Amino acid sequence: MSLHDQLTLVPARTEAAALAEQLGVAETHEAEPTSQPLPEQATVLFVDVVDSTRLTEELGDVEYRDRARRLEQRLRLVVAEHDGAAMPGINLGDGLLALFSSARPAVDTAIAAVDAAREGSLRLHLGLHQGAVLRERNATYGRTVNAAARICAQSSPDEILVSDALHRTLTRADAPGLAFVDRGRHRLKGIAEEQQLFAVVPLD
Repeated sequence: MSLHDQLTLVPARTEAAALAEQLGVAETHEAEPTSQPLPEQATVLFVDVVDSTRLTEELGDVEYRDRARRLEQRLRLVVAEHDGAAMPGINLGDGLLALFSSARPAVDTAIAAVDAAREGSLRLHLGLHQGAVLRERNATYGRTVNAAARICAQSSPDEILVSDALHRTLTRADAPGLAFVDRGRHRLKGIAEEQQLFAVVPLD
């Protein structure tokens, strides 16, 4: 089973449970897993709206919510179009998290996300990293997820920042249509070692 297939199981089970409740049908629950979740290799994309607090003040709660909701719906479609999986339980106001089985679709999603946000008069911070993640029910966590969120926080508006590990993966594959700008080493909050970061620049 592919990583994408595995990731889509959780939302499907959630929808099935909701439908069973509406129909008054008792679900047959599987036994709770007793083992610890196993690490899975993934490319992690973390996205957050630039200046969301300021925009809420300027636009008002309802207008900002509507803009963010429309953008989030578009971004989740973009993630799916690139064979990724947006994690349940996280909305754009808290940072959108998506997992991919390889690096290039994740980067292409980030590029499309920037364009989608501009259409909705919003701007984004975007960060990508790759490594092991842990998934347990609706929770996705681990050092790779934390690092992606910290890298996202370092990015300038509409800038796509990737870790050195992801940069090396992309350059080994030649990455047609992409250029990389070295953004130097950064001390990320809560992460001991400094991280070399690169900005992704689409050539077209």
